Amino acid sequence: MSAVRILVAGALRRDRWQLAIWAGGVLVASLVSAISTTTTYGSHAERVSALELVIDNPAFLISRGMPQGPESGAFLFFQMGMVFAVLFAAHGVLFAVRHGRAEEEAGATELLRAAVTSHVSGLVANLLAGATAQLVLAIGLFAGFVLGGAPVAGSAWAALALALVGVGFEAVGLLCGQLMPTSRAAIALGLGIVALAYLVRAAADALSQVDPVTLQAQAHWIAWLSPLSLAEVMNPFGEVRLGALAVLAGVITVAVAVSLRVEAGRQFGASLIPQRRGRTHGDPSLRTPFRLALRLQRGTLLGLLAAGMAVGAFAAALALLGSDAARSDPAIAGTIRTTVGEDGPIYDLLLGYVMLFVAEAAAVAGTLAVLRARREETSGNTEVVRGTPVGSLRWMTSHVGVAFLSALAVVATSWFGAAIVYLAWGAHWTVALGTVLAAVLAQLPAAAVYIGLACLWFALVPRWAAPISWTVLLIGVFFAEFGGRANVPDWLVATTPFTHTPLVTLAETSMAALPWMSFLAIACTTLATVLYTRRDLTP
Repeated sequence: MSAVRILVAGALRRDRWQLAIWAGGVLVASLVSAISTTTTYGSHAERVSALELVIDNPAFLISRGMPQGPESGAFLFFQMGMVFAVLFAAHGVLFAVRHGRAEEEAGATELLRAAVTSHVSGLVANLLAGATAQLVLAIGLFAGFVLGGAPVAGSAWAALALALVGVGFEAVGLLCGQLMPTSRAAIALGLGIVALAYLVRAAADALSQVDPVTLQAQAHWIAWLSPLSLAEVMNPFGEVRLGALAVLAGVITVAVAVSLRVEAGRQFGASLIPQRRGRTHGDPSLRTPFRLALRLQRGTLLGLLAAGMAVGAFAAALALLGSDAARSDPAIAGTIRTTVGEDGPIYDLLLGYVMLFVAEAAAVAGTLAVLRARREETSGNTEVVRGTPVGSLRWMTSHVGVAFLSALAVVATSWFGAAIVYLAWGAHWTVALGTVLAAVLAQLPAAAVYIGLACLWFALVPRWAAPISWTVLLIGVFFAEFGGRANVPDWLVATTPFTHTPLVTLAETSMAALPWMSFLAIACTTLATVLYTRRDLTP
């Protein structure tokens, strides 16, 4: 046990700054959300009116969650509960893989195994350190909710439920690290499982039956299949259902037991899915740095293409469901116009607005490609490549080109997924092909800005490129998606490029933001390339 305590302390110390950023972000976001709910929907009548608008609209239930009544705490959890649940889940996966498979790749685990530690000490320490980190995030959430005026008891139950969700996905991350041969593949699989749990949650919420009198939803049986839904089923701000907590605890127990069993019989560095052997001789096309960079990104890019298609289909389905509901209820149409901040046909408003998901997916794809360049640098591969006639300029521009190509590919598959949904819905082919294509292409400049910023951090502060890039991107996503809902000041919301993408589906809209965002992306990328050619390789 002394070895486990030392390993836990070491893991938490290594992650102290990242954990502080995560906890601080959760604290601020939960505080702003609670204050916004109190000020925007301060009266019981306002909350009842808002819920009555959404209970018959599956699009709202899919995007927000399952209502559990008009009380202030329950309404707050309906508005923001799933946002925080996804954050806790993502943190659990990333923490588990970083201190599991990633440390095996780096050789740190091999050094620890040489000490007096048991075969499963590292895994147990990973679990305990991750659970401690989830507790820190839960404390931040609890403090933010309480300071924002939410009920103390409900805030405590909500923090406990989300902490259990995070621990559950930490166990999932451990299993992914044992299953996949690389940390990148393990993270991709783990986050893919988070996305799958979110889709199951969305389907369960759309199928749930909401009592029009109490405005409380009766969970569909599908909800018991997703840990994210279980946090809703628990109803932390109402009559707490301990059965949902018991199921969450059971999922964690089973996942941990399987992880311990696999770890006890797994050879060091091995994975249940073995890494495929490489070719004896490389393909002649890999002699160019661009083709090599594209090959390194191939696996991630294939996953992103599938994700892009899913994002496009999901966004199109939301737009179609919302427009159908607005035709039958003028109040819903007014709410949509207020949310979007524009006036015009509901169909066109929603089609342009929900494509924000595509911009976010494209930004993630490009950022991953840029950070892949950093990984090649730390692993020593860049030094080998730079030992050939390939100069720093060609190497950097190759990775930048792959980053923008990745974003463009995600946009293309998003358009394909959205077009399929529109055609299946019976829309005219000009809308399914031409109008949707214009809506997704308009998202490229905003995504390009984040790619350019990621290149700039990589050139200026390579050791901090990953945390800064992801922090800036997550802040931008939060402001764009939840800034209005959380009552964030307009000037602060305006700092994210996502909010400046014009609704090109409207007949009259200003395109002024597209040129300056494109110019900013080009300027950041050019400056990053110049700075990179003037700095040394940084381990």
